[in-house]
Amino acid sequence: MQNCQVRAMKAQGRVNSPAALRRLEQVLNQLRELHDACLYQWRLAENNHEPKWFDANRQQKELTLMRAHSPEHDNVLRRLQDNVIRHTAARWNKYLKDENTGRPRYKTGRFRTIALDSPQGRVIRFTATGKPVLHINSLPAIRLLTSQQIPSDRQPRAVRITLKGRMIHVRLSYQFELPERLEPTLATSPVGVDLGIALSMATSTGQTFRSPKQAYLQTQERKARRKLSKVIAAAMATGTAGFRAALDADGRQRLTKKGRPMRQLVWSSGKPTKSYLKARRRLSAITERLALLRREFRHRVTTSLIEKAAAEGRDLLAMENLQVKNMTASARGTVEKPGRNVRAKSGLNRAILQEAWGETLTMLEYKAERAGIASVRVYAQATSITCSCCGHRDPKSRTSQSRFKCTACDYQANADFNASLNIADRGMLYFQKRKGLSIEDLRQARRDESHSGGTEGPETGPAGHPASQTSQESPINASASVLTRRDPAQAESFAIF
Repeated sequence: MQNCQVRAMKAQGRVNSPAALRRLEQVLNQLRELHDACLYQWRLAENNHEPKWFDANRQQKELTLMRAHSPEHDNVLRRLQDNVIRHTAARWNKYLKDENTGRPRYKTGRFRTIALDSPQGRVIRFTATGKPVLHINSLPAIRLLTSQQIPSDRQPRAVRITLKGRMIHVRLSYQFELPERLEPTLATSPVGVDLGIALSMATSTGQTFRSPKQAYLQTQERKARRKLSKVIAAAMATGTAGFRAALDADGRQRLTKKGRPMRQLVWSSGKPTKSYLKARRRLSAITERLALLRREFRHRVTTSLIEKAAAEGRDLLAMENLQVKNMTASARGTVEKPGRNVRAKSGLNRAILQEAWGETLTMLEYKAERAGIASVRVYAQATSITCSCCGHRDPKSRTSQSRFKCTACDYQANADFNASLNIADRGMLYFQKRKGLSIEDLRQARRDESHSGGTEGPETGPAGHPASQTSQESPINASASVLTRRDPAQAESFAIF
């Protein structure tokens, strides 16, 4: 069977009239009512201790009867309604099996997505000028605006239409065949990737990327958080709001994933005040915009990196195997053993989470697979204090955050660039060990190739690459060809945005 991958393409949607936009809102409201009705039946079955014989098939039969007597629901595509029923059932079953999953809640005003899985027929059509248009029964035609190339020879596997205010966001999922990937044990030209904070990403080929700081939006976010806190404090002072313990279905105290008791804000009038809703919407809009900009930056960076690696003929992508959850653990400690430098550690945790290293690594992996490049995550400890030329490990070699100078061979480079070279070497070593080769075997093969003439010269290393700055070989260099040691001053450095 052909190896395939599903890719998501995003686009902005446009409709021809305000009436078409109101039609989208009407369909969303009907789907929200259907979701709440299904959730009510699941809760009722749980309260009556009858969850075993109640399933989504019964709800679909009831939907058939309802559509026969309700023209409003009959005017909505049945596949859209079936998708809501299946999603609600899957969400409820996950809640029953996983204790850490929260109980599904009713969608009062947060139901914004119309989902269609496995659409039938041609849902994407092109105008005479080649512009894509989304056609789904019971929905208005939506013109798609995107910089990506929408395939004209295939139809999407799934469609998501999200309505946020007057903005329409469309996501199309396509299935593509992947190219044949080289066996990792035969790789000879790796590229290493080092992730950081000051430099978001550095590669062994000389690319460096810095994430956009967005100082203005971060300032607005802090102001919005303070405003929301003041509104809550004023409401609690006047007695119109207060916090109470969050309880589960059995009346027990609910705990967070970190084991702390959960609280929820409760209003004496039963509904939040307008000032609270306004402050919360303001904060939500800013944080969502920040997250969107950072995610777009990661997509641009990872795509640029993989495209350059493919153009240069790289056949292995080596990355750090970072345990982000452990790295961002709180340093607060306990009452008996309080932590130290808690404020500084909290700032470091925020910086790491903003960089989203886990999401970046995931993007690199599936984009490398799309380009036919093998990928591996390697043990990354001490890569920033190990010399990529001689292999000497010394914390004093890293004289500053960005500067590395080996105390043994005086090799100098950018610290992140040096770490990326070490990561590339370890990626090669990982697969060479699976072939039963040791570092000494690889060194001996390199010596034999050097003595036999090959393609090496007095000023070049194996395979025509520039030779190292020192004749001493690295104990962690396991590649069959020496990685290119570029001058860090010539390294390509730029920031998206």
